[in-house]
Amino acid sequence: MSQRVLVPTRPSRMSKLRKIQEGPLVWASAIVLVLAAAIAIFVPVFVDASPGTVDLTNSLRKPIWMGGSWDAPLGTDQLGRDVLLQLSLAIRISALVATVSVLLAGTIGVMLGLVSGYRGGWMDSIVNRLSETQMALPFLVVAMVLAVALGPSLTTIVVAIALSGWVPFARLVRAEALVLRNREFVLLAKVASVSSARIVLRHLLPNVLPSVVVLGTQSIAIAVLEESALSFLGLGVQPPMMSLGSMIGQTRLQLQTDAWLPLTPIIVLALLALAINILGDRFRRRLEIKK
Repeated sequence: MSQRVLVPTRPSRMSKLRKIQEGPLVWASAIVLVLAAAIAIFVPVFVDASPGTVDLTNSLRKPIWMGGSWDAPLGTDQLGRDVLLQLSLAIRISALVATVSVLLAGTIGVMLGLVSGYRGGWMDSIVNRLSETQMALPFLVVAMVLAVALGPSLTTIVVAIALSGWVPFARLVRAEALVLRNREFVLLAKVASVSSARIVLRHLLPNVLPSVVVLGTQSIAIAVLEESALSFLGLGVQPPMMSLGSMIGQTRLQLQTDAWLPLTPIIVLALLALAINILGDRFRRRLEIKK
């Protein structure tokens, strides 16, 4: 009898890439988020100056890696303001706006998705038409209309991001609710004369929450970029408040002469968005494995 010889196969490029994503990239992303949180929390504690303090005699000081001093490790801008101190405030504002807007968008989307998927009929048609209408409206158009109506502010930018971000949550939850409403535990609850509201809140909502959390994690990265874009255009947070987008907008004219000044918030913004995306994708794959 002939024996089969098992030849070890070489790992594919996809498996190698997955190992990298699950190892060093995940740890690097976690370190980036921890460093950003440390800057946002502890820098204002140890620096006595205000982020909005103007000192023209101290303007455009170089960062420490370009021969600057530790008094201002990231240098100062054209108005003499400490870049590190501005960065700490900007990270706070950007994280706050992204988190609140995603929570608001998620709440709206989850409620509409649950009702749409469980009830069906005319309710499902209304939610679908609303989501299609929202997807047809560009994000910047919605933001500009709200800025004209409410004025550029922190509230305006949160509302604009939430109104543009509820659709993915609603569609995800609706798709899962359509499957769950035919499961045995839901049918038994109906036979037991349990109210529709109780079925939605006690049986459907807990089963869709893991997927919603994963989507919410990935949506935060998008919200950070959207907030930065609006603040860069002057439609977001207003002085003396600071965000990563407004820092880029205020220093963009220095790109030719002092490129390090606008590149600092640009690099921080890119690293934050990338780190959140990588960790969100890792969370999603772990959830798929458990399922």
